[in-house]
Amino acid sequence: MKCHNHILFQILILTGATDGFVILLPLM
Repeated sequence: MKCHNHILFQILILTGATDGFVILLPLM
């Protein structure tokens, strides 16, 4: 779970705060 969260956080940083947040919202 922690590793998966870390990967999602990396994606958030790479795509940018706003774009990453839009991608993460449906996953949660």
